[in-house]
Amino acid sequence: MGLSDPARNGDYTPLGIVDDVEAVAQALKLNRFVIVGHSFGGAVVAAYAAKHPERVAGVVFADAAGNVKIDDAAASSFLAALRADKDKVAAQWFAPILKPSSDAVRNAVLESVHNTPVDVFVGALDSLRHIDMGEWLAAYHGPKLAIAAADIESKVSLHVQFPDLPVKKMSGVGHWLMMDNPAEFNRLLDVFLSTLQ
Repeated sequence: MGLSDPARNGDYTPLGIVDDVEAVAQALKLNRFVIVGHSFGGAVVAAYAAKHPERVAGVVFADAAGNVKIDDAAASSFLAALRADKDKVAAQWFAPILKPSSDAVRNAVLESVHNTPVDVFVGALDSLRHIDMGEWLAAYHGPKLAIAAADIESKVSLHVQFPDLPVKKMSGVGHWLMMDNPAEFNRLLDVFLSTLQ
């Protein structure tokens, strides 16, 4: 996303990105760590924890989605519109979830969208239709926490679909809650970290 280099293998599925996370963890010689995933990253960290539970001390889902079910026709139409004018479609799509955000956060998010190749968006979004968050959540038995933007939660929100998942809610923030109120987000992370062995 943003100014990051595109994936050499073109794989933007959560499982493809899990391999990237594992490569970084090995390069940094991390034996055990807490992993945090925002939005689409929630699927990545769920998949990583399911595949490498021995390495994960805890998982934090930052305003992550649950299962996204969109039929082929609707998905095809949306992805075609995204390919035709990514910036316009993303601005309309993100408007409701950026509504509580400051102009600075909104501008930073839309700039990141502008700098992200459309194939990255298309690959990542389309892959979400084919995953089972429940399966990944069930496979990892360690500590989990959802930090959710209370003002924009919906039936797609991870903590709504999986009500047994512990959740802390932040008010007055949009989907990019860690940018809208970093002090509160970090406080909630600190509280979670303090509970870990």
